[in-house]
Amino acid sequence: NVQTETVGGSPSWLAVAPRTSTLYVNLEDQSAAVAYRIDQATGRIARLNSLASSGRSSAYLTVDRNARYAVQANYDGG
Repeated sequence: NVQTETVGGSPSWLAVAPRTSTLYVNLEDQSAAVAYRIDQATGRIARLNSLASSGRSSAYLTVDRNARYAVQANYDGG
C-alpha cells in the first residue's frame, strides 16, 4: 500500500531522523518545513507540525545525527 499526503507548495527535500521515526519535508516555495511521524509498524505517516523559515525559497533540509535539530537553508535571505 502506498500512502499519499498533500503537503501543498513544492516539496524539494526530504530528511528522516531514524532515531525518532520523523520525516521532514522542505517546502521550497512556502519557505517552510513540515514534520511527520512515521509509524514503524505500518509505515503510515501522520503530520506533527510545520514551521516557516526566516528566509525565502528554502533549498535544503537536514537533521543532526542525534535527531535534536533540523536545519534548513534558503536560497535568499534568513
